[in-house]
Amino acid sequence: MLTNYKLTDQQRSVAVSMLREWQTPYGLPMSLYDTISNAIPCRQCEDIAKGILFLASQNMQRAEITKIILSRQEERYSRIDFTEGFVSYGFTPGISPTFGSVNGRVKAVLFLSYTCAYCSVMYNTVKELALKYKNEISLTIKHMASTTNDPYARAALAAQARGKYADMADLLFTTNTATKDIYGFAQKIDIDMETFKKDMESSNIIAQLASDIDDSTRVYVTGTPALFINGKRFRGSAQMASNLITQQIGIKP
Repeated sequence: MLTNYKLTDQQRSVAVSMLREWQTPYGLPMSLYDTISNAIPCRQCEDIAKGILFLASQNMQRAEITKIILSRQEERYSRIDFTEGFVSYGFTPGISPTFGSVNGRVKAVLFLSYTCAYCSVMYNTVKELALKYKNEISLTIKHMASTTNDPYARAALAAQARGKYADMADLLFTTNTATKDIYGFAQKIDIDMETFKKDMESSNIIAQLASDIDDSTRVYVTGTPALFINGKRFRGSAQMASNLITQQIGIKP
């Protein structure tokens, strides 16, 4: 990405120092520079990095760049009212993988991808809360995918159909190889292979994934993880999400 911008030495110094100091939005101990240098998929990280590089190329200094980036991020979300949350979009708790009680005071919905390292952090953090305070919190999982052919999302939903969603999700998140062996995973968590293959291709699974994709479009999700708490979009790290959720159920973080 750095090579896409014609920068003077001074402009490059400003941009690179900011990229090294600006942490990723989702709580991992990694800078924007590390993210783009290692081609780690993160749409929001990429957008911020592009903004920093462009503004640096216009001879702006650090303070000006920081002010503009933060204001544009705030403006981006202030135009969208999530007060009605999924109610206005026909979201139905219970169809998607869910932890905790759908009748809890805090209802969290997480859009994720199993190739997103940040998603693993957010997923595990909020899932642990939903399991610990299962009468107060629910976490519902939705998938963000470009098409219904996403093999990992299908594998997760096929495992859900057999009561093994959490087991499959753990394997999908913790396996860092370029290609994840979903059939090997199914065997590892004791799902009959023929049943798993049929579920992967079933119209129910495809329709469920299509519904996830539709929901992500309706609520303007463009990157993962995307967390909604009681219908409102949450922006911040996994620890910040944990603090907010526990505060909402009356527990001091």
